[in-house]
Amino acid sequence: MAFVLLIYLARILGEADFGKYSFLISLTTLLATLTDLGVNQLLVREKVHMTDNDLYTADFPDRFH
Repeated sequence: MAFVLLIYLARILGEADFGKYSFLISLTTLLATLTDLGVNQLLVREKVHMTDNDLYTADFPDRFH
C-alpha cells in the first residue's frame, strides 16, 4: 500500500516537490531516531527501582532530575 502511495505522490507532486517531500521524510526519520538517545532504557531502569506507590504519585516526573 505504501509503495502505491509513493508512486501516486510522485506523479501528483512532480520531481522537485517529491524530492522535497522525500528529503523532509528522511530528515524527520533521522531526527526521530536521534531523539530517543536512551530514554527508553532510562525509563525501564527507573521503573525497576520504583515501588507500587511511586507509580501513582503526582511527582512522577520529579524522579528524573
